[in-house]
Amino acid sequence: MDSNDIKNLINKDISALQKQNKETAHLFVEPLLCEFEDFCGNELNLWIILKKDEYMITFNQKNNRYGLAFTNIFNTQVFMGEYKSLSDTYDNLINQKE
Repeated sequence: MDSNDIKNLINKDISALQKQNKETAHLFVEPLLCEFEDFCGNELNLWIILKKDEYMITFNQKNNRYGLAFTNIFNTQVFMGEYKSLSDTYDNLINQKE
């Protein structure tokens, strides 16, 4: 899969989120496949689809699930976990700031 395939796959979810949260439009990025590490030290290849400060929303093409990640002080991308939907993932991203 390439970035266009990912965009096509998640376009419906992005549109729904943008209708619900207008401020998200500028946060979406061209999907970029990157390596992440989870809290158990496992390496994961996930697509970054949204960035806000050091946090990002990812998409796992293997199970079509969205997740939340961040860049730590060592500049390592750390995967925090998956959520039910893009909207749930975005809500959790916002709650990281509070």
